[in-house]
Amino acid sequence: MKKLKKDNYSRFVIRDLARFSLTALLGIVLVGESVNAIPKSVGVEVAQQGVVDNKEPIRKQVLKLIQEGRQLSKQGNAESLKQAITKWEQALELLQQIGELKSSQAVLLYSIGNTYSNLGEKQKALNYYNQALPLAREIKDKFAEASILNNVAVIHDDLGDKHQAFKVYNQALLLSRKIDDKGGEATNLNNIGGIYNHLGDKQQALKFYKQALIIIQEINGDKRWEAGSLNNIGQIYDSLGDKQQALEYYKQALTISEEIADKNGQAITLNNIAAVYSSLGKKRQALTYYEKVLPLLETLGYRREKAIALHNIGSIHLDLGDKQQALKLLNQALLLSREVENQSGEAATLNAIGEIYNLLGDNQQALKFYNQALVLRRKVEDKSGEAVTLNNIGSVYSYSGENRKALEFFDRALILKRKVEDKSGEAKTLHNIATTYRDSNLQTALTNSKAAVDIIENLRTKVDSNELRTSYFATVQDIYKLHIDILMQLHKQNPSKGYDAQAIHASEKSRARGLLELLTEANANIRKGIKPELLAQEKNLQQLINSKEKSRLDKLSDKNVSKTDVQNLQQEVQNHINELNQLKAKIKTTSPKYAQLKYPQPLNLPKIQQQLDKDTVLLQYSLGEKRSYLWMVTPDSLDSYELPESEQIETAAKKLRNLLQDPSTQERSIKQTSEAAMELSNLILAPVADKLGKKTFDNRR
Repeated sequence: MKKLKKDNYSRFVIRDLARFSLTALLGIVLVGESVNAIPKSVGVEVAQQGVVDNKEPIRKQVLKLIQEGRQLSKQGNAESLKQAITKWEQALELLQQIGELKSSQAVLLYSIGNTYSNLGEKQKALNYYNQALPLAREIKDKFAEASILNNVAVIHDDLGDKHQAFKVYNQALLLSRKIDDKGGEATNLNNIGGIYNHLGDKQQALKFYKQALIIIQEINGDKRWEAGSLNNIGQIYDSLGDKQQALEYYKQALTISEEIADKNGQAITLNNIAAVYSSLGKKRQALTYYEKVLPLLETLGYRREKAIALHNIGSIHLDLGDKQQALKLLNQALLLSREVENQSGEAATLNAIGEIYNLLGDNQQALKFYNQALVLRRKVEDKSGEAVTLNNIGSVYSYSGENRKALEFFDRALILKRKVEDKSGEAKTLHNIATTYRDSNLQTALTNSKAAVDIIENLRTKVDSNELRTSYFATVQDIYKLHIDILMQLHKQNPSKGYDAQAIHASEKSRARGLLELLTEANANIRKGIKPELLAQEKNLQQLINSKEKSRLDKLSDKNVSKTDVQNLQQEVQNHINELNQLKAKIKTTSPKYAQLKYPQPLNLPKIQQQLDKDTVLLQYSLGEKRSYLWMVTPDSLDSYELPESEQIETAAKKLRNLLQDPSTQERSIKQTSEAAMELSNLILAPVADKLGKKTFDNRR
């Protein structure tokens, strides 16, 4: 079965940073901040006072309701937010009855709109924003008008109307620049970047996001804005395949969000970090981060983002093989996405459910969900998501043997993946095209498989952490295995063309190079010139890990210590190890020598043969889904052999290993062990047994 491309639906990007609220001074009471608080002020609108003012009791009641609503809003959970709306609606009704204080009415309408938006009720939010906008224009409050325009655009954005959102964001941007509102300018630059990101123009998105970040840092703006901007930049690098750079930005964002105790920011960033670890094959680590997100969102009452978190946790369970748990979580996410009218989220979850049915072999159900997802993704103009779903539909047709249909969908997916610069996704689709052509056109299959390998070779260099690079490499082995198989099938057809030599070179490329790269870095002394504080931080972290690990081992042998305490300490150790790995990657990227470092390239056949003497032979294996291969290399020859599929060889190897590890084996006849050893030997050594003689050999898998 084809490897399905995972969704790029793993982060809920902040589109409006701090959701710019009005800060009108409530003229009647001269309250110095708005009900939903942020930086600019509108003019004070003081009511004309007569000798007898019979409206004063109403004004006092308005103030009381506003203050009660503010206190409820600060609690931040769904129920308290709904209660806050009720208070503010009562205050608004009273103000409208006495027909005064348009600025205060605008503040209340705007704040109610914000709160409905946070609760996921987007149409209600839009209704209140649209009531606030003419009031802001009537009182000639340009700051308020720009803020409302921004949030009107956010709602259109959330509802999938990207063109209308783009139009209104630009109106807000022009107005913010006209009144020299740097905060508003940064917000709208950020949000326009989000539209470009959604439409697949990653470089334009990065340009706007970075402009926003520069302004935010120049004006020393709200730290939530800065964290949000860092998150968005990280997301672009993530989608471009530069995982290490993405993690750097995400870690900066998380540090800021933790410093200011911003639960929303923490949830966003933890979600994004989890997505990176998931894409690098660290599924358990990703799940740990995702599971930290859900309680934060439940506390905040953010239903839209909760749907995304449920989607992501479900996707991880699917990766870990638990299809039923995945389906349960994804159905919850689907229901919630529909309730909050998040069509992008709905489409992504429909796609993920389709993937489950595909893996279960139910092609009709898979196509049903994929086609529903495709309609929505085109409706909201999600080019990245559309490419994912087209690829997955192609996979269903390919698995069913309908190759012509499959290739139509793969070709359309490939065009979009290149347009949105999804390099990892491009490699997966090229792999699928190569797989489809393998049985009918080996040369075309080779062209596509080679292109996929070239992309992976480039992407792996963008991960600076050796641990993450190794885990990422494990996720793309299918791409190398297919390329090797195609080369060896071509060798079978044309034995004199050197395809077998290309295949062994591809096999060398497919092997993890962690030790070789570590030795290269050590010889280059990449730590020279590094800031002393970074090296000191590394040393302190290593000492902390050693101390915690010693404590964990001590507690393991202490019967009075609970299993939970030991597990908590183990998780703490793992968290520090992750932190240390990231710090080591940062040390690398800041090293002047690291930038000039050239890693040794995988050996080709002539270079392999130069390493062998006349009495040494190299046996190299590549295990594949359909068939496996063995190469026997001497200083002056290369012979290759086709072996059974990987599952058969691995089953025999596990059987022998279990017998050797079982202490009861010695109490039984050793016949069973001998038979198991012979079975494995026949599978992997029989083709070359008569050629080995007394040679020493290097056995590689």
